Amino acid sequence: MAKFLWTQKQDLGPGRVLHGMAYDPMRKKTVVFGGVGTSNKELGDTWEWDGQYWMLYSDYGPQNRRSSAMAYDFSAHKVLLFGGVSITDTIADATFFGDTWQWDGENWTQVADSGPIKRFRHAMAGDSVCKRVTLFGGEVVPQDPVLSDTWEWDGEQWTQQEDMGPGARRQHSMAYDSTRGRVVLFGGLAVQGVSGETWEWDGSLWSRKSETGPGPIFDAAMAYNGTESVLFGGVTPLGNSGNTWSWDGKFWTERQDMGPGPHTQHAMVYDQARSVVVLFGGIDGLNQLADTWELPVTPTPPPAPPPGA
Repeated sequence: MAKFLWTQKQDLGPGRVLHGMAYDPMRKKTVVFGGVGTSNKELGDTWEWDGQYWMLYSDYGPQNRRSSAMAYDFSAHKVLLFGGVSITDTIADATFFGDTWQWDGENWTQVADSGPIKRFRHAMAGDSVCKRVTLFGGEVVPQDPVLSDTWEWDGEQWTQQEDMGPGARRQHSMAYDSTRGRVVLFGGLAVQGVSGETWEWDGSLWSRKSETGPGPIFDAAMAYNGTESVLFGGVTPLGNSGNTWSWDGKFWTERQDMGPGPHTQHAMVYDQARSVVVLFGGIDGLNQLADTWELPVTPTPPPAPPPGA
């Protein structure tokens, strides 16, 4: 088990909500694309965090958008982005995206315009073992049913997988547990309301896991820290959450609740080079945030042997 202690970084970043974020282990950078800025309009800029500073890398690439999903493509060794939405004034004049892009650290390249249907509020996770990216759920427009399909990207194309499992939902959280070889999915807005379910995808089948844990939550963020899947924030039936939970494959454990205040519409990744979970952006219910937090993974030392052992 590890100790949990959030630390706020001093560097102010590119404040935004509903942005895409992924970690590039080859370049050892956290990559952020798009989202909604302080002007309440979609952005199309690309930023990177190296552990000390945020730097603007590109204003060119995918069209400005919010609520896309990003993950690292271990097959192509590039950051992958899919989908999202651009809302000019109202949802009635929104543009929905079903395009796939790769970021190599210098340029964005569109690699596919076929595969999953256009959507936003979906989630993706990069599988470092089988070298694929898993996508699940989301929606196209608010009045349509939310989606329940599972897709995998192999570095060149999308393939639809079994669609029986968690059921239709959006604004859920996903992370890849590289130790157990499972994609972990938690919560979201399902047809029956806010979900508190935990599901895992083994590459062939979805299986429902714990019946207890954080409770119903949507718009939270999750990242696997090399030991456990860490979940932070989100919206509960009682309001925005500032709690930290971890999932070890069997049980949810509530961790220290000191650190970031309530966040929603934020993003998290695991920086494996520095052994820290990185949290960036979001909203606290009233104000848009530009804060960056890190959660180091510090193994707890084993207990001292008893006297005379």
